[in-house]
Amino acid sequence: MKLIEDYKFPVVNISKFYSRPGTEAAKWPKVPLKEAKARSTKLTHLFNEYRCYDNYQDTVQRVWIFENDDKSSETVVGHTKGYVKVLIKKEAGRDLLGEQVIVKITSTHKWHIVGEIIDHAPGPLKIEENYFENCVKRRAEQQAKPVIAFEDAEAHAITDKKAEPAKAVKATAPKSPLISPKYEVVFGLSMITLGGLILYNRLAGGLF
Repeated sequence: MKLIEDYKFPVVNISKFYSRPGTEAAKWPKVPLKEAKARSTKLTHLFNEYRCYDNYQDTVQRVWIFENDDKSSETVVGHTKGYVKVLIKKEAGRDLLGEQVIVKITSTHKWHIVGEIIDHAPGPLKIEENYFENCVKRRAEQQAKPVIAFEDAEAHAITDKKAEPAKAVKATAPKSPLISPKYEVVFGLSMITLGGLILYNRLAGGLF
Protein backbone atom coordinates (compact mmCIF):
# COMPACT_ATOMS: atom_id res chain seq x y z
CA MET A 1 0.00 0.00 0.00
CA LYS A 2 2.75 2.43 0.96
CA LEU A 3 4.59 1.91 -2.34
CA ILE A 4 1.42 2.59 -4.34
CA GLU A 5 0.67 5.72 -2.30
CA ASP A 6 4.21 7.08 -2.70
CA TYR A 7 4.96 6.24 -6.34
CA LYS A 8 1.49 6.02 -7.94
CA PHE A 9 2.40 3.41 -10.53
CA PRO A 10 0.46 3.75 -13.81
CA VAL A 11 -0.15 -0.02 -13.96
CA VAL A 12 -0.62 -2.35 -10.99
CA ASN A 13 -1.29 -6.10 -11.12
CA ILE A 14 -3.67 -6.86 -8.23
CA SER A 15 -4.38 -10.52 -7.51
CA LYS A 16 -4.90 -12.69 -4.44
CA PHE A 17 -2.08 -15.09 -3.57
CA TYR A 18 -2.58 -18.83 -3.92
CA SER A 19 0.35 -21.11 -3.05
CA ARG A 20 1.23 -24.07 -5.23
CA PRO A 21 1.66 -27.42 -3.43
CA GLY A 22 5.28 -28.44 -2.93
CA THR A 23 6.66 -24.88 -3.08
CA GLU A 24 8.37 -23.01 -0.26
CA ALA A 25 5.49 -20.53 -0.17
CA ALA A 26 3.06 -23.35 0.58
CA LYS A 27 4.69 -23.65 4.03
CA TRP A 28 3.93 -20.04 4.95
CA PRO A 29 0.98 -19.17 7.22
CA LYS A 30 -2.08 -18.46 5.09
CA VAL A 31 -3.80 -15.08 5.23
CA PRO A 32 -7.52 -15.54 5.96
CA LEU A 33 -9.62 -15.28 2.79
CA LYS A 34 -11.69 -12.43 4.25
CA GLU A 35 -8.54 -10.42 5.02
CA ALA A 36 -7.07 -11.12 1.55
CA LYS A 37 -10.29 -9.89 -0.09
CA ALA A 38 -10.30 -6.74 2.06
CA ARG A 39 -6.68 -5.96 1.13
CA SER A 40 -7.36 -6.49 -2.57
CA THR A 41 -10.43 -4.22 -2.46
CA LYS A 42 -8.57 -1.50 -0.57
CA LEU A 43 -5.67 -1.60 -3.04
CA THR A 44 -8.06 -1.46 -6.01
CA HIS A 45 -9.81 1.62 -4.59
CA LEU A 46 -6.46 3.31 -3.96
CA PHE A 47 -5.28 2.63 -7.52
CA ASN A 48 -8.52 3.99 -9.02
CA GLU A 49 -8.27 7.23 -7.02
CA TYR A 50 -5.27 8.71 -8.84
CA ARG A 51 -4.24 9.51 -12.44
CA CYS A 52 -0.70 9.46 -13.75
CA TYR A 53 -0.85 11.27 -17.07
CA ASP A 54 -2.36 14.69 -16.26
CA ASN A 55 1.09 16.29 -16.49
CA TYR A 56 1.08 15.49 -20.24
CA GLN A 57 -1.77 17.94 -20.93
CA ASP A 58 -0.82 20.47 -23.68
CA THR A 59 2.71 19.04 -23.99
CA VAL A 60 4.35 18.06 -27.28
CA GLN A 61 5.42 14.43 -27.57
CA ARG A 62 7.19 12.20 -30.10
CA VAL A 63 4.99 9.16 -30.74
CA TRP A 64 5.54 5.87 -32.54
CA ILE A 65 2.29 4.50 -34.07
CA PHE A 66 1.99 0.72 -33.90
CA GLU A 67 -1.59 -0.48 -34.30
CA ASN A 68 -5.24 0.28 -34.94
CA ASP A 69 -7.45 0.90 -31.94
CA ASP A 70 -9.53 -2.24 -31.33
CA LYS A 71 -12.19 -0.15 -29.56
CA SER A 72 -12.66 2.48 -32.26
CA SER A 73 -12.33 2.42 -36.03
CA GLU A 74 -11.48 6.14 -36.04
CA THR A 75 -8.24 6.07 -34.07
CA VAL A 76 -4.80 4.47 -34.09
CA VAL A 77 -2.62 3.62 -31.12
CA GLY A 78 0.88 4.93 -30.52
CA HIS A 79 3.29 5.15 -27.61
CA THR A 80 5.65 7.79 -26.28
CA LYS A 81 9.28 7.07 -25.47
CA GLY A 82 8.12 6.22 -21.94
CA TYR A 83 5.52 3.82 -23.43
CA VAL A 84 2.51 5.94 -22.51
CA LYS A 85 -0.45 4.93 -24.70
CA VAL A 86 -1.53 7.69 -27.12
CA LEU A 87 -4.73 7.67 -29.19
CA ILE A 88 -4.55 9.61 -32.47
CA LYS A 89 -7.39 10.25 -34.91
CA LYS A 90 -7.01 8.61 -38.32
CA GLU A 91 -6.49 10.77 -41.40
CA ALA A 92 -8.38 10.15 -44.63
CA GLY A 93 -6.19 8.67 -47.35
CA ARG A 94 -3.13 8.26 -45.09
CA ASP A 95 -1.88 5.09 -43.42
CA LEU A 96 -0.35 6.16 -40.12
CA LEU A 97 0.78 2.70 -39.03
CA GLY A 98 4.55 2.53 -38.64
CA GLU A 99 4.97 6.32 -38.65
CA GLN A 100 6.88 8.38 -36.11
CA VAL A 101 5.08 11.69 -35.51
CA ILE A 102 5.04 14.71 -33.22
CA VAL A 103 1.72 15.28 -31.45
CA LYS A 104 0.25 17.84 -29.09
CA ILE A 105 -1.62 16.24 -26.18
CA THR A 106 -5.22 17.48 -26.08
CA SER A 107 -6.65 15.38 -23.22
CA THR A 108 -5.51 12.93 -20.55
CA HIS A 109 -7.23 9.91 -19.02
CA LYS A 110 -6.59 7.14 -16.52
CA TRP A 111 -5.16 4.65 -19.01
CA HIS A 112 -4.11 6.78 -21.99
CA ILE A 113 -3.67 10.25 -23.47
CA VAL A 114 -5.05 11.75 -26.70
CA GLY A 115 -3.05 13.80 -29.18
CA GLU A 116 -3.24 15.68 -32.48
CA ILE A 117 -0.46 15.35 -35.06
CA ILE A 118 1.47 18.58 -35.65
CA ASP A 119 4.42 17.12 -37.56
CA HIS A 120 4.35 14.04 -39.81
CA ALA A 121 8.08 14.01 -40.58
CA PRO A 122 10.10 14.92 -37.49
CA GLY A 123 13.86 14.85 -37.63
CA PRO A 124 15.76 11.99 -35.99
CA LEU A 125 16.35 12.03 -32.26
CA LYS A 126 19.64 13.60 -31.31
CA ILE A 127 21.92 11.22 -29.45
CA GLU A 128 24.79 12.57 -27.41
CA GLU A 129 28.30 11.78 -28.59
CA ASN A 130 29.80 8.63 -27.01
CA TYR A 131 26.34 7.70 -25.72
CA PHE A 132 27.16 4.15 -24.62
CA GLU A 133 30.49 5.15 -23.05
CA ASN A 134 28.68 7.85 -21.07
CA CYS A 135 26.07 5.31 -19.91
CA VAL A 136 28.84 3.08 -18.54
CA LYS A 137 30.47 6.09 -16.87
CA ARG A 138 27.22 7.22 -15.25
CA ARG A 139 26.55 3.69 -14.00
CA ALA A 140 30.01 3.52 -12.42
CA GLU A 141 29.42 6.89 -10.73
CA GLN A 142 26.10 5.69 -9.31
CA GLN A 143 27.66 2.51 -7.97
CA ALA A 144 30.44 4.53 -6.31
CA LYS A 145 28.06 6.89 -4.50
CA PRO A 146 27.55 4.73 -1.36
CA VAL A 147 31.33 4.38 -0.90
CA ILE A 148 31.88 8.12 -1.39
CA ALA A 149 29.07 8.94 1.03
CA PHE A 150 30.61 6.64 3.65
CA GLU A 151 34.05 8.20 3.27
CA ASP A 152 32.61 11.73 3.50
CA ALA A 153 30.65 10.81 6.61
CA GLU A 154 33.70 9.38 8.36
CA ALA A 155 35.77 12.47 7.51
CA HIS A 156 33.00 14.63 8.94
CA ALA A 157 32.86 12.51 12.11
CA ILE A 158 36.56 13.09 12.73
CA THR A 159 36.17 16.86 12.68
CA ASP A 160 32.90 16.86 14.63
CA LYS A 161 32.52 14.30 17.41
CA LYS A 162 28.81 14.96 17.56
CA ALA A 163 28.27 13.97 13.94
CA GLU A 164 26.28 10.76 13.42
CA PRO A 165 26.00 10.33 9.59
CA ALA A 166 28.85 7.82 9.49
CA LYS A 167 26.84 5.31 11.50
CA ALA A 168 23.81 5.70 9.26
CA VAL A 169 25.68 5.38 5.98
CA LYS A 170 28.07 2.71 7.14
CA ALA A 171 25.38 0.07 6.79
CA THR A 172 25.19 0.72 3.03
CA ALA A 173 28.96 0.79 2.50
CA PRO A 174 30.51 -2.39 1.08
CA LYS A 175 31.99 -4.62 3.78
CA SER A 176 35.68 -5.39 3.52
CA PRO A 177 36.56 -9.10 3.74
CA LEU A 178 37.74 -10.38 7.14
CA ILE A 179 40.54 -12.36 5.52
CA SER A 180 42.75 -11.29 2.64
CA PRO A 181 41.98 -13.24 -0.57
CA LYS A 182 45.49 -14.71 -0.76
CA TYR A 183 45.22 -15.99 2.82
CA GLU A 184 41.82 -17.47 2.00
CA VAL A 185 43.50 -19.64 -0.65
CA VAL A 186 46.26 -20.76 1.75
CA PHE A 187 43.69 -21.51 4.46
CA GLY A 188 41.56 -23.52 2.04
CA LEU A 189 44.51 -25.62 0.84
CA SER A 190 45.56 -26.24 4.45
CA MET A 191 42.10 -27.50 5.37
CA ILE A 192 42.05 -29.82 2.33
CA THR A 193 45.48 -31.21 3.28
CA LEU A 194 44.46 -31.70 6.91
CA GLY A 195 41.29 -33.49 5.86
CA GLY A 196 43.28 -35.81 3.62
CA LEU A 197 45.70 -36.67 6.43
CA ILE A 198 42.86 -37.47 8.84
CA LEU A 199 41.14 -39.69 6.27
CA TYR A 200 44.40 -41.53 5.49
CA ASN A 201 45.13 -42.01 9.19
CA ARG A 202 41.70 -43.52 9.81
CA LEU A 203 41.97 -45.88 6.86
CA ALA A 204 45.40 -46.93 8.06
CA GLY A 205 44.07 -47.68 11.58
CA GLY A 206 45.50 -44.58 13.26
CA LEU A 207 44.41 -43.10 16.55
CA PHE A 208 42.35 -40.13 15.21
